Amino acid sequence: TNRAVFIAGPRYNSRAGISVAGNVDVDGDGGDDVILGAPFDSSEGKQYNGSAFIVYSSAIDRGDALLDLAGKGGGTMAQVRGDQSLQFMGQSVAGLGRFDPNLPGGGTSALGDDVAIGAPGTSLSGKLLAGAVYVLRGDPGGLDAIYHPGDFGNSSGSAGVFYLGAATGDQAGWNVAAGGDFIPDANGFTDLILTAPFNDALGKPDRGATYVVAGS
Repeated sequence: TNRAVFIAGPRYNSRAGISVAGNVDVDGDGGDDVILGAPFDSSEGKQYNGSAFIVYSSAIDRGDALLDLAGKGGGTMAQVRGDQSLQFMGQSVAGLGRFDPNLPGGGTSALGDDVAIGAPGTSLSGKLLAGAVYVLRGDPGGLDAIYHPGDFGNSSGSAGVFYLGAATGDQAGWNVAAGGDFIPDANGFTDLILTAPFNDALGKPDRGATYVVAGS
């Protein structure tokens, strides 16, 4: 039995491991999964669109010493890939536990642990480099291999929800973290912390801002 597993990034210069998190069970199989970000990953014809990987514990055999992300697919991990060059998906990652009460497809009877992924280079709705945070909903039925930002939205049937930076240049999603029950609503769901370090808070350039979003 190996006491360590080496996880190799998917492509040249992907810089996998700039962000890491764990202690969550995203697919609900009873094992703890690992989340890692590769914000400089270039795929699908984009440059530095970035990727985040949720590696299921079931992908690791007790005898494995090496896990190559380039050779793993559906059933062993989920990926969230940016759809814009210089989006830097995976700059930050965090295991949230229970943040969102919905499952992909609209179910609510059972919940896996949710995952937050920062993409500070996101440009959307006319806001250049506003940044964004994507929350992938945990699913005990297992997750598909690859998701893109277009799979996230406000409907209960989407892969998850996303939060866009407030203004041009905010670069929201530089950091993300689980916030426990910081907003004391005692509803059993974890809050989400996200940063926007270049937000012009209270009219002061690049003052920066931190947001706490209540889980529900």
